[in-house]
Amino acid sequence: KEALYIHAGLSKTGTTALQQFLARNREGLAARGYYLPNAGLRRAQHYYLQAGLRAITETYLDYSHWQDLRDELGQRSEAGIILTSEGFSDVDNIAALRDLAHAIAKRVHEILYFRRQDEWLRSKYKTWVKDQRRFNGTLSLYLRYEMARHRNSCDYLSRARKWTRVFSAKNVSLRPYRHVVGARGVVRDFLDLIGMTEPDAKEFPDLELKTHVSAPDVATDLIGRLNNLPSLPSLQWRISREIQRVSVEHGIGIGKVTRSCAFTTAE
Repeated sequence: KEALYIHAGLSKTGTTALQQFLARNREGLAARGYYLPNAGLRRAQHYYLQAGLRAITETYLDYSHWQDLRDELGQRSEAGIILTSEGFSDVDNIAALRDLAHAIAKRVHEILYFRRQDEWLRSKYKTWVKDQRRFNGTLSLYLRYEMARHRNSCDYLSRARKWTRVFSAKNVSLRPYRHVVGARGVVRDFLDLIGMTEPDAKEFPDLELKTHVSAPDVATDLIGRLNNLPSLPSLQWRISREIQRVSVEHGIGIGKVTRSCAFTTAE
């Protein structure tokens, strides 16, 4: 293959919206020379391709999905291949990823979106509160837990150096999430990075697709308090989703910060 494009996250930077766009437009992408493989997919991301390269996963050092990928691509004529999973950003052995990728394509290009650290952590915290983890602590408590587990997760400079050292700077695109969202959105930005022309990009539906819209602080605070109460998980999940839906649709608490969702001055 001519080129392999690896969308490596980070999480909370429009990854789900981009992955759903790619999944919904597989045929349109293929018609323009870009193929989204089936090998290694879980839901809409290539989970199993990156899981074999991460020590914390259940399939660490299992590269069988990469062989499945090579077999699948042998039946395809598209010159450009797209892989997507935020897990790629945390692989333990980037050199192994490089070798596996270059066994598939002549040119390998990595694309990473970075979000300002305080915004990134607030977004991750809100996900912990609203999803099945049912986290019921404050942002400060979450921050201490997150830093204990991943002390270097916010060190973007080290991440960038690690990637560019292995793949070289010319083959790595580091994108500022806030700027991209404010300009044209992650989907349009990604299509531009892989070389798709603007006229071709405009023909796709779902260019403005949005998923996992962050709830206002007041909704997160309410869901967190609800998490303290004993209840059936399925009922808890439905109520939490309804709180988020109503708050987003009616703009309740937009722009207002609650103490439970705020950083302290020291933080």
